[in-house]
Amino acid sequence: MLMEQKTTGFQLKIMTRLNLLSIGIILVMTACVLGAGTVIISSILYRSQEQVLRLELDNAKQQIIQTLNRSGVRAASDMAANLYEQMRHKEGLKTVRLFVLENPDQRVIYHPMRPSGHRSTLEFVPRMFEQRDGSIEYVYQDMPSYAVFTTAPTVDWLIGISITKEEMFARKYEFLRTVGGITFIVLCLKALLIHLFGRRLLARIKATLDCVRRIENGDLTARITTISRHDELGLLQEGINAMGAKIEARTAAHLQAEHTLQENRALLQSILDNSTAVIFVKDLEGRYLLVNRRFCEVHHVTQDDILNKTVYDMFSIEQAAPIRAAEQQAIDNRSAVQVEDLIQQEDGLHTYLAVKYPLYDANGKPYAVCGISTDITEHKRAETDRQARETAEAANRAKSEFLATMSHELRTPLNAILGYAQLLQHDPEISKKQAECVEPIIHGGQHLLALINDLLDMAKIEARKFELYPTPLHLASFLKTVGDIIRVRVEEKSLLFIMDTAADLPAVIHADEKRLRQVLLNLLGNAVKFTDRGEVTLRVRCLSREKETAHLRFEITDTGIGIPAEQMGTLFQPFEQAGELRRRVGGTGLGLSISRQLVQLMGGDIHVESLPGTGSRFWFDIGLTEIETGQTCVPEEQTICGYEGPRRKILIVDDAAMYRLMFVNWLTAIGFDLCEARNGLEAIEQIRLQQPDLVIMDMVMPTMSGQDAIRRIRQIPEMESLPIIATSSNANREELDQSILAGASVFLAKPPDRDLLLDKLAECLGLNWIRTSKLHEVSSPKHPVVETLPPRSEIDVLHELARTGNMRAIREWCDYIDAFDSRYAPFTDHLRQLARNYQSRALLELVREYLQKESQHE
Repeated sequence: MLMEQKTTGFQLKIMTRLNLLSIGIILVMTACVLGAGTVIISSILYRSQEQVLRLELDNAKQQIIQTLNRSGVRAASDMAANLYEQMRHKEGLKTVRLFVLENPDQRVIYHPMRPSGHRSTLEFVPRMFEQRDGSIEYVYQDMPSYAVFTTAPTVDWLIGISITKEEMFARKYEFLRTVGGITFIVLCLKALLIHLFGRRLLARIKATLDCVRRIENGDLTARITTISRHDELGLLQEGINAMGAKIEARTAAHLQAEHTLQENRALLQSILDNSTAVIFVKDLEGRYLLVNRRFCEVHHVTQDDILNKTVYDMFSIEQAAPIRAAEQQAIDNRSAVQVEDLIQQEDGLHTYLAVKYPLYDANGKPYAVCGISTDITEHKRAETDRQARETAEAANRAKSEFLATMSHELRTPLNAILGYAQLLQHDPEISKKQAECVEPIIHGGQHLLALINDLLDMAKIEARKFELYPTPLHLASFLKTVGDIIRVRVEEKSLLFIMDTAADLPAVIHADEKRLRQVLLNLLGNAVKFTDRGEVTLRVRCLSREKETAHLRFEITDTGIGIPAEQMGTLFQPFEQAGELRRRVGGTGLGLSISRQLVQLMGGDIHVESLPGTGSRFWFDIGLTEIETGQTCVPEEQTICGYEGPRRKILIVDDAAMYRLMFVNWLTAIGFDLCEARNGLEAIEQIRLQQPDLVIMDMVMPTMSGQDAIRRIRQIPEMESLPIIATSSNANREELDQSILAGASVFLAKPPDRDLLLDKLAECLGLNWIRTSKLHEVSSPKHPVVETLPPRSEIDVLHELARTGNMRAIREWCDYIDAFDSRYAPFTDHLRQLARNYQSRALLELVREYLQKESQHE
């Protein structure tokens, strides 16, 4: 009913507006026509009347002048009177006046209202004499008038004709009345047509509104069936029909989806209710949206009691706050959070392991948080009991197990490893580079053996019966050995190792090499163990010198996990370990304790600073006797004196002249051509001019940094593969990553170790070094005489390695076989030679030949 009333009111409004519109159009159009007619007709009548008067004037002028010339002034005046009478009887000239005036005294020759001979005193007459020819408007006896005038060519007479404006425009008003009436009638007919069109339009609008009303009331099948025309309203009606069809289809789909959703919700609730875990879903404000049966059982509530409530409605603020904090953390981090919640139940306090994670809508935004909790109370009790039992047992076994572990059973295999490593080092068949690779094995093994012996001497240290055995020690070689040993472990974890030694360190000192190395490697090993990313630094400084004693500081820093403050007090106690449990595997808990006591025996003490999450710093200061370099003899190693192949050119780029000179002195002596640049811009220019084979570039320089220069160089097509070694005094992980990302091939800390630099040069340029003494390879016969072959099972393993072409694995297999029996040496030596030369086909044929021989013997 309300909709019908609205429809009727709408129709009345439209009809009223159409009628008002029609009346308005009639009035406006009539006014416009009359206004336009007035302006146009006035202009036309004005011009036509002016032309009529001008014709009459020209006729009168001609006749008056002719009469004047024939008969004189009197006759001319009479002619003017006759002409005036003739004009008055013409249509539209009833108020016309003809006048003739003489100049210059303005004497009247003829005027119908004034006697001849009198002088004219009218104010507009001088204007006529002044213009001499033309027209003028004026007011005479309160009557607006219009006059045309001219002067005679032979006499100085002014001849004019005037008429009132009322008579001049009399026909205008008659014409306007006619035009206005016709316009009014036409517009009324138009208004009638508009009214009839409006009634038809209203009928179509009513049908449209009725359809919309039915759809609004829920009749989604309603359609407009009388679409008579395809105009704008017809298109609107078609659109309403299409909209109704879509609404009907979407409503049906919505009802079906809602039905499916209710079924799925019931199924989900059934699944959740049959779970033994406590499950809930909350909105972002912490209100419960869904809980399962187990939740209600644990908290003694019903779903109606808990829905739309928060955890603060169930627990105290102290209990509810951490629960809500964990949920908010899951929402903020957009990841699952695992916490342990303590819930008071009838039989006591229970521990629940809860996993809470956010739920996301279709746009990827979190709209709720889900929690799944499992009762782990019994598991926690069992774990606590197990840990207490293991702790008690470990305390009872600690000393006995430790000493037993470090006894004869460890020394025997370690001595075997050292023995075979030393045999391999002196094997003439291995190359210099391979021999160098064996050295860290020997040094590490010797250190491990010494460490075992030191641990067994722990009792002597505690009984104050331990003594140091200092000997002359070449400090640089000693530190290099320590660095080589620890560098292997550092590189395994992809860390950066920095050896920072002062330039004023003594060359040779008097110290116990084994004990000092033991302390440094223990501190460095701990630094590596507790550092997952970043760097480990060994820094050695000379603090002062007093006579023959040099006071040295050894400092080890790392960027690892740090040490909590509560562990600082027990850090150096025996059998105590710091750090996370996963990092303790393999440790004895005695390293720091032994190291501190050894340093105390050397006259110093170990100090530590640490901040959790930032890293740790260990250092100790000891005074060591400095020995003159002539008092001892440091074994001289074989040195590199050149390289095989054509001469190579290297560009040194550094703003510091001392570093450029250092590189020049090192590399010129072994046969390289050197060119220099002081910044990145000069480097790019030198590369274009010199075409070097390799570039050594500092990262921090004025004008253009090394990183920017490397990026510019990599943009040059022919320099994309140019080897570039980046160097920097700021040798940390960030600097290394940025340099490699910019395009550097290798990164070295500055000042670089010379041997390490040469290794990188050989790696980047593919060089074979020439040394002061070279090992001459002993040529093997083409088919060696094999007296003893390894077991058939080992030959089968070798055959599989040869078939896959894994040369490195073949060489390791040879080392493994040699350790069993030296009688296999002729056989393994020949295999090594073939593997070094990558002769995979010959190696495979040789192994198959031996397999055939084994088959014949069988």
